[in-house]
Amino acid sequence: MITEWLVTRRCGTKFFRWIAKVWRHCEVHPNANISSNLRLGHGGFGIVIGNCQIGRDVTIMQGTTIGNKGLLQGGFPTISNGVFIGSNCDIIGDITLGDYCTIGAGSVITKTIPRDSIAYNQKDTVVKYKEDYK
Repeated sequence: MITEWLVTRRCGTKFFRWIAKVWRHCEVHPNANISSNLRLGHGGFGIVIGNCQIGRDVTIMQGTTIGNKGLLQGGFPTISNGVFIGSNCDIIGDITLGDYCTIGAGSVITKTIPRDSIAYNQKDTVVKYKEDYK
């Protein structure tokens, strides 16, 4: 809860993000646009958030990296409202994670994921809709 507060502060951004980086190894790019009610698993330990858009009520578990493919290569991810991202995931490139989707632990996501779906890796990104589990 304290780490979430530190990384979403608008005034004194560099100072608060520096504390989060040193204290919890949670690095957030200064241009990241983060909406309200961000939840970071295990206090945000090991999370790297690059230049991206993050919506409301998003949960990001530990060890996750969000960013582009490389220095000045392609766009950045857009994470919509209510998304859950499991631990040790990589969200890379100019993609969109739709509202209320779930990303399984250990996944490498390089394609857009539609709304209300579950994505995880086996050999490639597999998408299942949440209605399939009802």
